[in-house]
Amino acid sequence: MTASNVSAEHGGTQPRTPSLADAIIPLISLAVLIAGSLILFGLDALDGPIQVALVL
Repeated sequence: MTASNVSAEHGGTQPRTPSLADAIIPLISLAVLIAGSLILFGLDALDGPIQVALVL
């Protein structure tokens, strides 16, 4: 193993900054999960499934 391989394996490179898509995808997923819970269970979804969606 060379020195350059060792430094690359142990975080020698800078992490990239998150893109807008990296920030939007979790929000869209959360909205879809909450909407699905409301569609499936109506207002009874407020008792449990929405908390599960928020935890995920």
